[in-house]
Amino acid sequence: CIEKTCSPNEFTCIDSEFIQKCNSSGTGYSQPIECGTGLICVENNCKPIVCNEGDVKCDGNKIQYCKEDGTGYDTSIECGNNQTCEANQCVNKVCEPNESTCANNSLVQTCNSRGTGYITPVSCGINSICLEGVCQNKVCNPTQKYCIRNENAFQQCNLSGTAYEGRTDCGANTSC
Repeated sequence: CIEKTCSPNEFTCIDSEFIQKCNSSGTGYSQPIECGTGLICVENNCKPIVCNEGDVKCDGNKIQYCKEDGTGYDTSIECGNNQTCEANQCVNKVCEPNESTCANNSLVQTCNSRGTGYITPVSCGINSICLEGVCQNKVCNPTQKYCIRNENAFQQCNLSGTAYEGRTDCGANTSC
Protein backbone atom coordinates (compact mmCIF):
# COMPACT_ATOMS: atom_id res chain seq x y z
CA CYS A 1 0.00 0.00 0.00
CA ILE A 2 1.23 3.44 -0.94
CA GLU A 3 0.02 6.35 1.13
CA LYS A 4 -1.58 9.27 -0.72
CA THR A 5 0.51 12.41 -0.52
CA CYS A 6 -1.72 14.71 -2.57
CA SER A 7 -5.20 15.03 -4.09
CA PRO A 8 -5.31 13.22 -7.45
CA ASN A 9 -4.90 15.48 -10.53
CA GLU A 10 -4.76 18.70 -8.49
CA PHE A 11 -2.12 21.34 -9.05
CA THR A 12 0.07 22.83 -6.30
CA CYS A 13 2.38 25.82 -6.39
CA ILE A 14 5.95 24.99 -5.45
CA ASP A 15 6.82 28.67 -5.37
CA SER A 16 5.80 31.78 -7.36
CA GLU A 17 7.35 30.41 -10.59
CA PHE A 18 6.70 26.66 -10.58
CA ILE A 19 3.64 24.44 -10.35
CA GLN A 20 3.28 20.67 -10.12
CA LYS A 21 0.44 18.23 -10.68
CA CYS A 22 -0.50 15.35 -8.40
CA ASN A 23 -0.68 12.04 -10.29
CA SER A 24 -4.00 10.26 -10.79
CA SER A 25 -3.43 7.93 -7.83
CA GLY A 26 -2.44 10.73 -5.44
CA THR A 27 0.89 9.10 -4.62
CA GLY A 28 3.21 11.75 -6.00
CA TYR A 29 3.77 14.77 -8.18
CA SER A 30 4.82 15.33 -11.75
CA GLN A 31 7.99 17.18 -12.59
CA PRO A 32 7.69 20.90 -11.75
CA ILE A 33 6.37 23.02 -14.62
CA GLU A 34 7.49 26.63 -14.99
CA CYS A 35 4.57 29.05 -15.18
CA GLY A 36 6.37 31.10 -17.82
CA THR A 37 6.97 34.72 -18.66
CA GLY A 38 4.32 37.10 -17.37
CA LEU A 39 2.74 34.44 -15.13
CA ILE A 40 2.92 33.74 -11.40
CA CYS A 41 1.83 30.71 -9.40
CA VAL A 42 -0.90 31.76 -6.97
CA GLU A 43 -3.68 29.69 -5.38
CA ASN A 44 -2.43 26.58 -7.20
CA ASN A 45 -2.77 28.17 -10.65
CA CYS A 46 -0.47 30.00 -13.03
CA LYS A 47 -2.07 33.41 -13.37
CA PRO A 48 -1.15 36.38 -15.57
CA ILE A 49 0.62 39.30 -13.93
CA VAL A 50 -1.52 42.32 -14.82
CA CYS A 51 0.02 44.96 -12.56
CA ASN A 52 2.98 45.63 -10.31
CA GLU A 53 2.79 45.92 -6.56
CA GLY A 54 2.12 49.57 -5.73
CA ASP A 55 0.26 50.28 -8.99
CA VAL A 56 -2.90 52.34 -8.59
CA LYS A 57 -5.82 52.84 -10.99
CA CYS A 58 -9.26 54.38 -11.10
CA ASP A 59 -12.30 52.13 -11.36
CA GLY A 60 -15.31 54.39 -11.68
CA ASN A 61 -15.25 56.53 -8.55
CA LYS A 62 -12.86 54.23 -6.67
CA ILE A 63 -9.09 54.02 -6.36
CA GLN A 64 -7.84 50.45 -6.66
CA TYR A 65 -4.46 49.07 -5.60
CA CYS A 66 -2.60 46.19 -7.24
CA LYS A 67 -2.43 42.97 -5.23
CA GLU A 68 0.93 42.05 -3.80
CA ASP A 69 1.23 39.16 -6.26
CA GLY A 70 0.35 41.34 -9.29
CA THR A 71 -2.61 39.20 -10.41
CA GLY A 72 -5.15 41.99 -10.20
CA TYR A 73 -6.50 44.87 -8.19
CA ASP A 74 -8.41 44.42 -4.98
CA THR A 75 -8.28 47.05 -2.25
CA SER A 76 -10.57 49.95 -3.13
CA ILE A 77 -11.07 53.39 -1.65
CA GLU A 78 -14.28 55.21 -2.59
CA CYS A 79 -13.78 58.88 -3.42
CA GLY A 80 -15.88 61.38 -1.42
CA ASN A 81 -19.28 62.78 -2.42
CA ASN A 82 -17.93 65.85 -4.20
CA GLN A 83 -14.95 64.00 -5.64
CA THR A 84 -14.15 61.75 -8.57
CA CYS A 85 -11.25 59.46 -9.38
CA GLU A 86 -8.95 60.93 -12.02
CA ALA A 87 -5.27 60.31 -12.77
CA ASN A 88 -5.30 57.59 -10.08
CA GLN A 89 -6.35 59.89 -7.24
CA CYS A 90 -9.48 61.42 -5.74
CA VAL A 91 -9.92 64.99 -6.96
CA ASN A 92 -12.59 67.55 -6.16
CA LYS A 93 -15.32 68.14 -8.72
CA VAL A 94 -15.46 71.71 -9.99
CA CYS A 95 -18.63 71.33 -12.06
CA GLU A 96 -21.49 68.94 -12.79
CA PRO A 97 -20.47 66.40 -15.46
CA ASN A 98 -21.64 67.35 -18.99
CA GLU A 99 -23.50 70.45 -17.74
CA SER A 100 -23.19 73.64 -19.79
CA THR A 101 -22.81 77.11 -18.30
CA CYS A 102 -21.88 80.52 -19.64
CA ALA A 103 -18.18 81.39 -19.41
CA ASN A 104 -19.27 84.96 -20.23
CA ASN A 105 -22.08 86.50 -22.31
CA SER A 106 -20.69 85.12 -25.58
CA LEU A 107 -19.15 81.73 -24.65
CA VAL A 108 -20.74 78.43 -23.59
CA GLN A 109 -18.55 76.07 -21.59
CA THR A 110 -19.37 72.42 -20.92
CA CYS A 111 -18.11 70.44 -17.94
CA ASN A 112 -16.14 67.30 -18.83
CA SER A 113 -17.64 63.87 -18.17
CA ARG A 114 -15.84 63.50 -14.81
CA GLY A 115 -16.69 66.95 -13.41
CA THR A 116 -13.04 67.94 -13.03
CA GLY A 117 -12.96 70.86 -15.46
CA TYR A 118 -14.38 72.43 -18.59
CA ILE A 119 -13.73 71.56 -22.20
CA THR A 120 -12.83 74.36 -24.63
CA PRO A 121 -15.59 77.03 -24.62
CA VAL A 122 -17.69 77.51 -27.77
CA SER A 123 -18.56 80.94 -29.12
CA CYS A 124 -22.24 81.85 -29.47
CA GLY A 125 -21.56 83.96 -32.56
CA ILE A 126 -22.11 87.60 -33.49
CA ASN A 127 -25.88 87.94 -33.04
CA SER A 128 -26.24 85.58 -30.08
CA ILE A 129 -25.75 85.69 -26.33
CA CYS A 130 -25.15 83.00 -23.72
CA LEU A 131 -27.98 82.66 -21.19
CA GLU A 132 -28.23 79.81 -18.67
CA GLY A 133 -25.68 77.70 -20.58
CA VAL A 134 -27.38 78.05 -23.98
CA CYS A 135 -26.68 80.36 -26.91
CA GLN A 136 -29.77 82.39 -27.75
CA ASN A 137 -30.32 84.67 -30.73
CA LYS A 138 -30.63 88.38 -30.08
CA VAL A 139 -33.89 89.74 -31.49
CA CYS A 140 -33.60 93.35 -30.32
CA ASN A 141 -31.24 95.92 -28.84
CA PRO A 142 -31.27 95.86 -25.03
CA THR A 143 -33.59 98.47 -23.40
CA GLN A 144 -34.66 99.88 -26.76
CA LYS A 145 -38.42 100.56 -27.16
CA TYR A 146 -40.36 99.18 -30.13
CA CYS A 147 -43.80 100.15 -31.35
CA ILE A 148 -46.36 97.39 -31.66
CA ARG A 149 -47.79 97.44 -35.20
CA ASN A 150 -51.31 98.71 -35.64
CA GLU A 151 -51.56 99.50 -31.94
CA ASN A 152 -50.83 102.65 -30.04
CA ALA A 153 -48.44 100.82 -27.66
CA PHE A 154 -44.82 99.81 -27.29
CA GLN A 155 -42.66 97.09 -25.77
CA GLN A 156 -39.14 97.31 -24.42
CA CYS A 157 -36.32 94.90 -25.25
CA ASN A 158 -35.00 92.98 -22.24
CA LEU A 159 -31.44 93.50 -20.99
CA SER A 160 -30.08 90.48 -22.84
CA GLY A 161 -31.67 91.44 -26.17
CA THR A 162 -33.44 88.09 -26.49
CA ALA A 163 -37.08 89.12 -26.10
CA TYR A 164 -39.56 92.00 -25.92
CA GLU A 165 -41.10 92.56 -22.52
CA GLY A 166 -44.22 94.21 -21.25
CA ARG A 167 -46.66 96.44 -23.05
CA THR A 168 -47.20 100.11 -22.46
CA ASP A 169 -50.06 102.03 -24.03
CA CYS A 170 -49.10 105.43 -25.45
CA GLY A 171 -52.25 107.22 -24.36
CA ALA A 172 -55.04 109.09 -26.13
CA ASN A 173 -53.13 112.20 -27.21
CA THR A 174 -49.90 110.40 -28.25
CA SER A 175 -48.88 107.97 -30.91
CA CYS A 176 -46.16 105.43 -31.22
